[in-house]
Amino acid sequence: MEFKLKKYIAKLEITVKNLINILNDSKEYTLKQEYFSEAIQINIKNKYNNTLKVIKSKYTNKIKQETLRQLKRKYPNEVIRRKKIKTRQPKIIVLTGAIGVEKSTFEEKFMIYLEEKRYKIYRPVEASLLLDDELKLFCKDSKNNALFFQYVILNFYKKQAVEINMIDLYDFVILDRTHIDTEVFILMNTEDEEVIDFLGKKRQEIKIENINKVLYLKPTDKNMIKR
Repeated sequence: MEFKLKKYIAKLEITVKNLINILNDSKEYTLKQEYFSEAIQINIKNKYNNTLKVIKSKYTNKIKQETLRQLKRKYPNEVIRRKKIKTRQPKIIVLTGAIGVEKSTFEEKFMIYLEEKRYKIYRPVEASLLLDDELKLFCKDSKNNALFFQYVILNFYKKQAVEINMIDLYDFVILDRTHIDTEVFILMNTEDEEVIDFLGKKRQEIKIENINKVLYLKPTDKNMIKR
């Protein structure tokens, strides 16, 4: 069994290394593109790093599954008593509030607090930072581009939700807004009932499992006026 397991792990390692090499090559090529701003480049790096973490966690789980499978094959008539391998079910915390409420500042301090308690944190890149070009188009003509921008951002949140629902080996996932916040945004930018209904249906297709807390950060009057 030991030989077969080592052979399986070696084969899996080659696959993972190839995936990581492809990912790194893709990252280097992407970052060489001159039209990316510094902020976008930073967030591209964060996205690649998060993808690497997911690949490595899946690699670990595959080895655990194969080890158990081979043990069951070798000892078919015996009951293997073992503690269940508990995958962490991360607590999802959503931060929401008006623009200028200093969610990012709170988020940074909150993450430092949790990390000091030895918790593992997963923090996806904020949507607006990865959709820079789309945001510029929206700001150029918010009335006519509201549907376009909301459709793009809902697709982003849908992909993000799939990624978040697959994550384990973390204690907390911290989200700066979710797809739910888009409802407020669209009501501020259009009164077209067909558009509102269409985006509402798109929003309902997105499911994030196990949201533990939603923290609403209330701004001061001074900050609201300033922003």
